[in-house]
Amino acid sequence: MWWHCLGPRGTIPCLLDGELAVWESHSIVRYLAQKYSPELHLNSIEGLAKCSPWMDWLLFSNFHECNHHLIDQTARTLPEHRDIATMTESYTGYLERLRKVEQHIAETTAFLTGDEFSIADIVVGAEVCRFSCGMTRWASDSELPELQRAELPHLDSYFRKLQDRPAFREACLHHEREHQQMEPLSAGEVQPLLPEGL
Repeated sequence: MWWHCLGPRGTIPCLLDGELAVWESHSIVRYLAQKYSPELHLNSIEGLAKCSPWMDWLLFSNFHECNHHLIDQTARTLPEHRDIATMTESYTGYLERLRKVEQHIAETTAFLTGDEFSIADIVVGAEVCRFSCGMTRWASDSELPELQRAELPHLDSYFRKLQDRPAFREACLHHEREHQQMEPLSAGEVQPLLPEGL
């Protein structure tokens, strides 16, 4: 595993760009935007300062614990071995965090930093996608209990807007559905944030 030699922690993700090794996912996103697509951090250091707090918040609000428990239990654990209490707690934790995004999107009416798509939307959008796929899996599994449906209309609109971007559909939604062992969407089909059956 070549990446063990590139970063001090020997973990993935790790990006090798020429002779430069960049590790940690959000650092990789920032680096790629600064070097190749500065419009993704709004073409300025001030723009980067608007994007970065969302990226840091995602890391330090323990989203990873919610997504790990929810997705691991729904997609990779046999029904008889599932921990329903942990799954329900993860769902509640996700909602607690996503409501903050919902409130913010209600004010911007577009993307996290305003009218322009940015690196903040790349990382937060990926997390929203994981949640949506996990809940779609949950709703399709008759072995799992019903959950109280959350009303997140602005976040649903945001997720649909992300799906209008071909790169998001291909690089994020398609791969997340595949990762969670879901059928691919047909051309033009849009995945709602939460399925009707939830």
